[in-house]
Amino acid sequence: EGGGEVWMPLLSKHTEVIRLDVSGATGLADHAVRHVLALSSLTALNISGCSSITDAALAHVGRLGSLKMLKMESLPKLSDHGLTHLRPLTGLQWISIAGCQALGAVSFAVLVEIGQEGGEGGLRHLCARGCRLLVSSVRSERTRPRPCQLEPRLRVKF
Repeated sequence: EGGGEVWMPLLSKHTEVIRLDVSGATGLADHAVRHVLALSSLTALNISGCSSITDAALAHVGRLGSLKMLKMESLPKLSDHGLTHLRPLTGLQWISIAGCQALGAVSFAVLVEIGQEGGEGGLRHLCARGCRLLVSSVRSERTRPRPCQLEPRLRVKF
């Protein structure tokens, strides 16, 4: 328990880990998330429900170049600024930000950018259920000309 100060460093010694689910670890601190960087083979990460996580943790997550799946649902302290840290994750194929209430148009633009940068293997699934700001900004954008188009292979759930 706690902020992950004890168990996250221990976990980081297991560099062969490919999937990590720490969902519901409500006390997980931003600075403890840096230990996942040692997991060089990590392809899937679930930090859903880790209610202490803020934008600062995503600076570490954005450096996980092997990540293909990211589930970060119901994180009330995330903002559009935090999602900008995910831009380097061009290999990301699946992401869920469901229930992240403060994410809006900037977050959607970042995710579209990741999808476009990823080439053939790029982002294919985006779940944004319950993201009211994001959904309302996307709906209002549909009535105006858009500078970017969604890739036909990208499946979006609102």
